[in-house]
Amino acid sequence: MTVDNLQLDRPPLGGSQGVRFSPVQHNVLDALADALVPPGGGFPAPSEVDVAGFVARYTTPTGQLPRWYPYLAEDDLKARLDALSAQADDPVATLTALEQDDPAFFTALRDVVYLGYYSRPAVTRAINATVPAARDYRNTPQPYGYLDGLEEWDSELFSRVRGSFLATTEVKPLDRLPNFEEASEN
Repeated sequence: MTVDNLQLDRPPLGGSQGVRFSPVQHNVLDALADALVPPGGGFPAPSEVDVAGFVARYTTPTGQLPRWYPYLAEDDLKARLDALSAQADDPVATLTALEQDDPAFFTALRDVVYLGYYSRPAVTRAINATVPAARDYRNTPQPYGYLDGLEEWDSELFSRVRGSFLATTEVKPLDRLPNFEEASEN
């Protein structure tokens, strides 16, 4: 399998290099994101934490199929943002109309804005500072929270363990081993 095939078979971890929005497209995206997640109560606006930059990274660049979440294609998204720019004075009304007229696009846009917003370190700090039950919330993967509960490895015990290594490519399902049925009958 070539490197090109690997890129087609798997979503790009961490998004792409990012598409470039025009200043008008960026402003429309900021206004819509700020309407979807209004700032206040210690939480920053999406436009303050560069949610538009996050959306740009997870938008599929021109010439590629939007095969992975959030299924936003660069040319389509830019055309939609350009069309919405005339309505940017009232982003809530724009979003309400968009939700009714094009629920699939509205849902994709809303979801990527939410994902981008809650992935920002400033938002994690706001959650820690303002939500009493979330003072220890982190946006990075577990098992960080379990480290204090783990016991130290017993190196003497490990030195007594005997075993072998089987490469993943050598693993075979049990039903393909020779005499599997005969062995299970005995």
